[in-house]
Amino acid sequence: MKVSAAAVGALAGLAGLALWFWRGGPKLPPGTDAIIERVAGSDLSHVVAGETGHVDSGGVRIWYESIPAAGPEKGVVLLSTSMGGDSLFWPPGFIRDLGRAGYRVIRYDQRGTGASDWMPEWSRRHPYSLLDMADDAIAVLDALQVEKAHLIGLSLGGFVAQEVAIGHPGRVASLTLMSTAADPTDASLPAPRMGPMLRAALAGIPILRYRLLGGEKNLVKEIVAKTISGNGYEGLDVEELAELVV
Repeated sequence: MKVSAAAVGALAGLAGLALWFWRGGPKLPPGTDAIIERVAGSDLSHVVAGETGHVDSGGVRIWYESIPAAGPEKGVVLLSTSMGGDSLFWPPGFIRDLGRAGYRVIRYDQRGTGASDWMPEWSRRHPYSLLDMADDAIAVLDALQVEKAHLIGLSLGGFVAQEVAIGHPGRVASLTLMSTAADPTDASLPAPRMGPMLRAALAGIPILRYRLLGGEKNLVKEIVAKTISGNGYEGLDVEELAELVV
């Protein structure tokens, strides 16, 4: 049977795509597997070392951690994270830097994530709103008797932080918003640029193999690869990332 040059080219292209998918993406640092195995068998209680507890917010239990400043306290920072993440998402180095600068750091799991109450009855007919999530943040501040805090909100957490500032301006010392917007449905805002979106999507495709392979070890590798893809190798601490994931 004769095979056309076009068919051979197509097969070669598919083989190349498959190889790129399974072998592409950022190269993991040497010893990554050994580090993950060591961490998986370790005591990880030090990952959460601050004062922890739950607070009631309209019948929903919200988990928090309060991490003291390294020296004299200049103020309090409240971290509100992105959709699909919990409070351990924040890089430990970021929290350490805030502590060294004199700030007590409070992080909490938004409702439906982490150690806070999950919302099994949630649906489009039984939703909860950004206002409810802003009340969660205020409940945490009230429980810790914090009159005013510097709010740092990432993505969805940025929406929540803005609602806190609108509804409770006297509780906000400053507002730092990252990768977020005031209203993503506002038609007057510029549309996302396709070039950067496409490049980011293509860069992330090979990393998906870790998710498809499944398991704890591959989840750690996925997070390490994403970190390298976004921030490079400088300051990368595979062990610290592995501890957070595990």
